[in-house]
Amino acid sequence: MSVIKRRVKIGVVGTGWWATYAHIPALLARSEVELVALCDRSLEKVRRAAEVYRVPRFYTDWRKMFESEAMDGVVVATSHAAHYEVAKAALENKWHVLLEKPMVLKTSEASELVELANRNGLQIVMSTPWNYTSHVRRGREVILSGELGEVQLVSSLFASSAYETYRGNLDAYSGVMEAPLFRPGADENSDPDRGGGQGYCQVSHSATLAFWVTGLSAQEVSAHMNYFDVKVDVADSVNLRLDNGAVGVLASTGNLHPGDPDQHTLSVYCSRGYLILDMGAGTLMIRKHDGTVECPPPLKAEERYPRFAPADHFVGLILGISENLSPGELGQETVNFLDAVYKSAANGGASVSVEPTSHASGRPGPTNNNHIDESVTGGAWRRKAA
Repeated sequence: MSVIKRRVKIGVVGTGWWATYAHIPALLARSEVELVALCDRSLEKVRRAAEVYRVPRFYTDWRKMFESEAMDGVVVATSHAAHYEVAKAALENKWHVLLEKPMVLKTSEASELVELANRNGLQIVMSTPWNYTSHVRRGREVILSGELGEVQLVSSLFASSAYETYRGNLDAYSGVMEAPLFRPGADENSDPDRGGGQGYCQVSHSATLAFWVTGLSAQEVSAHMNYFDVKVDVADSVNLRLDNGAVGVLASTGNLHPGDPDQHTLSVYCSRGYLILDMGAGTLMIRKHDGTVECPPPLKAEERYPRFAPADHFVGLILGISENLSPGELGQETVNFLDAVYKSAANGGASVSVEPTSHASGRPGPTNNNHIDESVTGGAWRRKAA
């Protein structure tokens, strides 16, 4: 990747809670960045954000922004259903993209974005901060190195307090949600047609982490969901088979009380040991069958969810000095997984095959002879069978 000598010109589409809480501050902290323009369909929001962050130009129509601005990269932090159209246009303009999760809501759209980025030599960076912690990096390293042997079982539990967002009751988070400028919109997570619900809003996080740490892809799922008194899923349970033959379970609920800390653990059991990541506590334990135990010091509170990391690395990628720890192919993997999960749950837990991602043609069957991709950028994020 060539190194850019000039300042990096970035635009942001979507100036809601997360963009103003994470992405924009991270971009402004980089001296190499020129934040050229902001866009949001809400004139009040985008004008306020431009004023606070001293951004020279703002728009309420991203199409006009794309026609008017020369940029190196675009941050897409709109509502879930709008990701595809905006990201596609940015890639067609030959701009790199930092994209909020979930990547998109349709498998065909995910495939198109990844192929478009690859064809144009561009990077898609998914906004998944957990990938950037030192403990996750170490966990992925030890799994992909083969030190623990073959992955046999993956277990993920993620409990959050997202339920009230599915009710559209944002007042429940008063005093417990940091929001420098704006809170999330009352309807953002409550509409099933716009990607609301625990699967798209929260399992998109935990599934992505599981795929990243193991380097494996989901091949088949069986899922159940509870909706309780809202129109979207609140509690999800997914049994899955991975492409090396391993099995797993991903469970998630949004029904913690607002203000309670999230609970998120990922356990990976292998033929020669296991590891347990506790994202909330900031801990990692790696235990081998020979009795060797590795427990690095717990992460500090501010290190456990590095919300600035995706935007920071996005700039580094454009400059040619960083690696992509959350590539578009990984976002596509999660979209394909979630698509199968929702189909299975709609059919009473029936088994559903997961659509292969762009670089997963000719998926291997179960094997005990794995080799590791040396690169962690682009499509080379998987642990592939020999």
